Amino acid sequence: MHLMRLVESFYCHSMRTSQMVELFCPLALGAGGAVAALRLAYGHAYFKQWTDEESMNELKKLYSLRTVGTKFVLRCWRMRRSTVFCFQVVVMMWLRYTVDLWMDIEAMKIFLQEHQPWFFTLNLLGVFLGLLWTAYEFYNVITSPGSKITNTEIFFAGLTLPLLGQHVTYLAILSLFRGSLHPFLFVSTLAEAILESSISSFIQTYAVVFTSRLTWDQKAQLYFSVFSSFVSIGYAFSTIDMFQGGRMLVKVPGFCKSFNARFGVVFFFRVAEITSRATSLALFQTVTRPYGMFVVIAADGVIMSIFTIFYQCRVGQFAPVERFAFVRQNFFYVIPSVLFCRMAPILEKDTVITIPPIIYYTIRYLELAGMVAVAGEWMEWDKDYARDLFEDDGLILAAFALSTVMMLVLGIIIRSFLSVRTLMDTSGEIWSEHEFNSAQHALKNRILEDHPADLKAIKIVSKLLESDLKMTGSQCHSFAREAGFPPAAHWDSNFLRAKVALIIKEALLAVEGFDFSNARSRHRTLLNSGSLVSIRSTGRSLTSKGDRIVGHMSNDLANQKFVLECDEGLLISGNKMRLRALTSGELLGLVKTDPLNYELRLQPTWSEEAATFFSPLLVHEEIYRSASRFAQFVHMGSGLEVVELRVSKRRGQSLKDWDSSGWRIFAINGKTPSREEVDEILQKGKGSKMVKAQSSVSDPHSDSNMDLWKSLRPGVEAAARGEYIVQFVRRDASDTPIMAGSKVLLQHAGGWTNTPMGMSESVTSDVDDAAEAPEEQDRFMPRIVEGEGGLTFTMETAEFGSKDDPSIYQWAANLIGDLADTVQLQESFAEKYRTLTVVTFNARSTGMAGVKGILQADPDLHLRVLSNLLQPIRQEKDIRVEYLLSEVLMDLEFDFDNENPGEPMTITAFEDDDDGSAMALQNCGVQVGDQLLLIELMEEDGSMKKISGFVEIRDLLMEAEEEDVDTTGFLTFRCKGRSTHVEETNETVKKAVAQSLIIAELLPTWTELQQAAHKSVERQQVCDMKEGLLSHGLLFRTKCDLVQALISTGFALHHDDFASKALQLHKRFDPATDEVLWKFFSGRDNAELRDEILIVQLDVLTNTWRSLPQIIKEDIPDVVRTLFHPDVEITLIHDAARVLMQRWESVRESEGEMDSLKMPDQLVRFFKYMRPASDDSAGHREFSMHWIVNAWQADRIQQRKVQALLSDIARLFESAETFWERRVKDAHARAEEAKKLLEQAVRQEVIRVVLCSSIEDLEKVKGMLTDDLMLKQDCKIGDSENVPKGKCLVWSQGIVMEKFKTFKTPSPDLAKIRRELTRLYEGKDVRLLFSGLDFDRQHDESQKALDSLQKYIVMAKTAGEAFPSIKQILDDLSDVLHKSQLFKKDQEAKRKVILKEKELQATMKVAERRLQQVEKEKEDIEAKNRKLHEEKGKLEADTKAVRDELAKVMHDVAAEQSTLKRRVQELEVEKKELKDALRTVEGFLKDKRSVSSSPGGAGEDAAKLEKLIQLVERSVK
Repeated sequence: MHLMRLVESFYCHSMRTSQMVELFCPLALGAGGAVAALRLAYGHAYFKQWTDEESMNELKKLYSLRTVGTKFVLRCWRMRRSTVFCFQVVVMMWLRYTVDLWMDIEAMKIFLQEHQPWFFTLNLLGVFLGLLWTAYEFYNVITSPGSKITNTEIFFAGLTLPLLGQHVTYLAILSLFRGSLHPFLFVSTLAEAILESSISSFIQTYAVVFTSRLTWDQKAQLYFSVFSSFVSIGYAFSTIDMFQGGRMLVKVPGFCKSFNARFGVVFFFRVAEITSRATSLALFQTVTRPYGMFVVIAADGVIMSIFTIFYQCRVGQFAPVERFAFVRQNFFYVIPSVLFCRMAPILEKDTVITIPPIIYYTIRYLELAGMVAVAGEWMEWDKDYARDLFEDDGLILAAFALSTVMMLVLGIIIRSFLSVRTLMDTSGEIWSEHEFNSAQHALKNRILEDHPADLKAIKIVSKLLESDLKMTGSQCHSFAREAGFPPAAHWDSNFLRAKVALIIKEALLAVEGFDFSNARSRHRTLLNSGSLVSIRSTGRSLTSKGDRIVGHMSNDLANQKFVLECDEGLLISGNKMRLRALTSGELLGLVKTDPLNYELRLQPTWSEEAATFFSPLLVHEEIYRSASRFAQFVHMGSGLEVVELRVSKRRGQSLKDWDSSGWRIFAINGKTPSREEVDEILQKGKGSKMVKAQSSVSDPHSDSNMDLWKSLRPGVEAAARGEYIVQFVRRDASDTPIMAGSKVLLQHAGGWTNTPMGMSESVTSDVDDAAEAPEEQDRFMPRIVEGEGGLTFTMETAEFGSKDDPSIYQWAANLIGDLADTVQLQESFAEKYRTLTVVTFNARSTGMAGVKGILQADPDLHLRVLSNLLQPIRQEKDIRVEYLLSEVLMDLEFDFDNENPGEPMTITAFEDDDDGSAMALQNCGVQVGDQLLLIELMEEDGSMKKISGFVEIRDLLMEAEEEDVDTTGFLTFRCKGRSTHVEETNETVKKAVAQSLIIAELLPTWTELQQAAHKSVERQQVCDMKEGLLSHGLLFRTKCDLVQALISTGFALHHDDFASKALQLHKRFDPATDEVLWKFFSGRDNAELRDEILIVQLDVLTNTWRSLPQIIKEDIPDVVRTLFHPDVEITLIHDAARVLMQRWESVRESEGEMDSLKMPDQLVRFFKYMRPASDDSAGHREFSMHWIVNAWQADRIQQRKVQALLSDIARLFESAETFWERRVKDAHARAEEAKKLLEQAVRQEVIRVVLCSSIEDLEKVKGMLTDDLMLKQDCKIGDSENVPKGKCLVWSQGIVMEKFKTFKTPSPDLAKIRRELTRLYEGKDVRLLFSGLDFDRQHDESQKALDSLQKYIVMAKTAGEAFPSIKQILDDLSDVLHKSQLFKKDQEAKRKVILKEKELQATMKVAERRLQQVEKEKEDIEAKNRKLHEEKGKLEADTKAVRDELAKVMHDVAAEQSTLKRRVQELEVEKKELKDALRTVEGFLKDKRSVSSSPGGAGEDAAKLEKLIQLVERSVK
């Protein structure tokens, strides 16, 4: 009855006569009807929430297509955004706050009027407590990382805060002006709703019940105030189940992301809960005053505190913080849970804040029952007394009963049907948006508690989630049961593992598959239908002006922007397109002005559709300054086809993707050429002088060509200047898309003309200059002129937004720009890197007893994550290729000489192959210098066997090559230091350094490292634990490399500000001494493994000390003490350095070779960057460990430990320094001694020369030589001097060296020289040089000494970096070595000169002896000559007498000759007769010989006849 009277009074006095009701009712009905119409017309898709990219694309379409409809849609869009934003700011925040505050003020007025000072004071106290909490929240927001609130905003917010809530008005106005919600505004209204409204509502509710003198109007005002407060408080607490509200209020994101039905149920439940709590306390206080309510609240507080502490201690074991800290963090939520309602998400099945809902609401209902019982006993169960007490409080009683029942019913519905697992059933955004806090980690770990991974269940879940990632756990479980999978007791754990692993793998794929080339060239976007473009040429852009298209200088106006319309989506070279002016929406078309001219015009509609069709032809344009340059860069094929088109690299351009084939010439100087014209240019170019390639092609942006590019007829001007503007097109451009910034020839596609479009200057009449100036640019008009060449146009994407745009389009352009920035950030590699880091951090579970984390259960996934986090910092990339193992060593060369099992194999060269497999590797990015980290082989059971050790990989590849098996494996190569994406890499490095604290939590613990290595050994991926831990590319080495990279980069970027993050990295790195390592790798068998781990950790600590800024070492000793504790880090350093020194010493003693003297790289780095405490020199002060000693001054006991350990390290330093100093000085002394002996040998050497004048002499010498060219006996050849036994033939000089080329090898075949010694004779004398063995012996010793010294210098070079004294000695020895090498060469030259002199002296001696012999022979000849002259005189006299006698005799002879001639004739006749007789006799003899075998006188007759014939013959002769 009272409720009905109150409602009637409020309706009659307020609502019926209110004009606001008359105004807002039709508006509400209209809005509701519009929403219903949209829902019925478009369905659920219209209300689907778009992504930023989808919204941006839709806005671009609406901006480009400027019609009445699109403008209306944009206005509706703006109105919707503005309305939602204004409703959120004005209604949900400012109006709600203001109305609630106003109602509180009205209530306080009523309290003053009714003389209720306590109610007034308590209500005012609630208001000021809300303001104090608001100030505290302001402080939290200001001090939070990344806060961007200005000092002005802080000042005005603080100034208006005490003015009874005027700060909300200021913040609301500021939010409306900025267009975004101010962070202060949300926390202000939240504080008012939770604290101020709660206290006020409780006070006012009790006041209504307690006070009986209030009028109905006053009660109505108080009821309205209380009701608005209940709604405000219920809304505030219901936001705990919202995604953002839960994160802000209770540190656990809620499930709801919008105001859906589920959130509505939660809202009504919270309002009912608040109402029940407030009314129950008010009614109970009325019965049991003055202390009843306070006793209930105190008892409730004690009970809730006990249960909360107990339960939070249990939950705290799953949090990554200590239990006490976890309880302390969450104990605050007990207060609102006691006073108002349960401060935790009601939709979440699990509970990590306060206590579980079943316990909380059981206590609450038991408490209500107890309160009813106590109130009844207090009133002695007298109904009349109760009726009199609550005579005018029926509304409160009804509200209590109704809200309590409603809370019970809605609570059962929520917990039975609507509750979810937020981490399991919400989208992946919760895992990637923000880092989990301790409460969220506890919530996750409780799901994984004591539930090991079920591989079968995880596999089924993964398959289901791959098809639909939004599938909930219950849905997935039902599908699994339908598939025959039995119900699993740990389904939630396996579902969460599979889902999070899938999210991590998606983040990994986003990082590993990031396309840097696409990210680097985002401005080179593909043009498609709907793209907004600007078209320019010759320095002018196509501009719409009325119904004409003119050429204006480029500007930021909308009339220079056009919208592309293509039938096929993408704009393809040679295909049809249409252009629509952005400002007017009219289409461009071609109009024929005369038989040879066509102009561009704008019209809304065209009678001939063909007039609007244009075709862009993609071209490549070059300017060649001469015919020779054209011939140099253009290699022609048949017709106008180009076999190879070379281009020169211009500044800022890359030729990596340039394709030089597939082109043909389209035009030269604006005209289509014939092949004869091209050949003429080529012939002219071949006849001229070629020039360098760097200057052969003209740069279009150079000053000398700017006028040519701006010319309206560039072809004509280029021809006049003797240059060639050549336009190339693709032979087959049917599928070539046109990108922004491409150059095209615009042709008409309607079939009217094939001439490309150009631009000409129209002729104007003479007018006044002042009147003509604004229209001067209109003289340039694009047109097509038959017979003239066209211009090349550049099509570029236009900016969204122009200074002459209407306001609605400027708003759209600004929103497009904001969305584009957001999308670009989301698509950047740094954001992908951040997402991977956050997702992995949120999935991490470390140090939880009974919880096996997701990464801990999958070491391969853990390693993959850490590797991808490390590579961008170190500018590395892993390339995984599938390859035939038998061909690896056939195609690649590796450094097999390096057999360090801890170092990966490095590619040294590519082999020449015929099948192109090595080229395929290079195309994948593999290059010389890359490292082969891993080989994966598929086992029979489908698992992957991993091989990472150097020796194992080498043996596997060699075995595969020898057996020639067709085994295919996956090879992982690591590419170092080849990042060309500097901008993306720098941003990623900054992001990595900023997230160092998160990455530190991802580092594996020693337990995880041990388990991962043990699992690798079990899978036979590695041979032993040592390889499983120490191999490059595996978990432990990746962890160390990541820590080193982050610490070095962090201090380099942030200097000492990075100290806190470095400490956390160091803490998570968890350096372990040998004593700690014994717990994980016990036994003597693992002693070497522990030593190796110590050495690797030493490298990390050395890098930490090296990177630590000087200011920290000097002024912040706390950091130094934390990083270098004597019981951990310094002990580790001491033990590792000792192990390295012992190994080095043992190697030196066992091998004894010079190569074994080289110090280990880790020891060199340690000695270089961690100087002894006594080393306080200027150059090494920064690295001196005396800063560690100084840092421990406050603790004398620890300082003495530090000094003792550092003293031992200093002794190791001195020992190594002394060793190198002694060795280098000894090498120097040996070199000096060898130099002296060499000089003495050269000075004392005796050279003898043997002159061989014939092969016989060489044969004689050859017989005296042994196979090592030593004389077996004394040698004396001809006039040469005697060479004693034991001398050796000099083969390094003279004719022996020239003939046998002994200078080409240090160890020639001496036996072969002896065998072929006679080859030296070529018709000339041969001079053989003989010497003793002293020089050769000393020469070899000197060479060995110098080589030894040089090796010592090379080996000690790294040691010189660590030891300054050694470095100084090495600098001096380098000069000594150089001088000694010069001295040795000088001695060799001296010996050569001596040999030449000896050879020349021997030659001169032989020549002198021969000259003396010639002089003697000359004297004998002269004596004989004088004797011959005397005899000559006598002979001349005798000759005259003989001549006279001869004349007489000649006369007698002539007479005798005539007589003889007659006699000869007679004898000739006789001769003839005798020959005839002789023939007769011969015939007779032949007859006789035939019967010569018969005895008798026939033989005698024959003999006589033969004698007769002989006599006749002699007579004839």
